[in-house]
Amino acid sequence: SYNVRTQQFTTIASPHRYHAASLSPDGTQIAVCITDEGYNHQLQILKTTTGKLIQQLPNPENDYYLTPSWTLDGKHLIVAKH
Repeated sequence: SYNVRTQQFTTIASPHRYHAASLSPDGTQIAVCITDEGYNHQLQILKTTTGKLIQQLPNPENDYYLTPSWTLDGKHLIVAKH
């Protein structure tokens, strides 16, 4: 992310394998798809400023997630699975 006020970049990805990130409407959370080295796929919600894990959503069938998107009110996530 980039803070226009402070002109500083923040990276929260390393050392994880995030892809298909989606910023919540209020900018406080980011939904990310993550695949670990064992090819286990998860959807996680992170705190935008720190990258701290807020919630990890279950994926019992190990579906591959694509394109998470927040509803306009920021209460729900919609995600395509493959």
